[in-house]
Amino acid sequence: MAYLSKDTDSSFYSFRTRTPLDVLKTLDNERALLTFEECMGSPAFAVTAKIGNEIKFSLRTRDHSIADIRKN
Repeated sequence: MAYLSKDTDSSFYSFRTRTPLDVLKTLDNERALLTFEECMGSPAFAVTAKIGNEIKFSLRTRDHSIADIRKN
């Protein structure tokens, strides 16, 4: 299950989810390029995420509503 988190060293929301075992066996230590469209005035962006036991990357927003939309 994916969830939002905030690290103490950043004010941005992060996306975090556990990687399913079958995906991890195939893609361990690979990278995925994810793109996000403009959302409620927040600009579009792309992020590269490393696939490991969990996938974690910044959603580049401090707004909980935008972070929740991007999480889904």
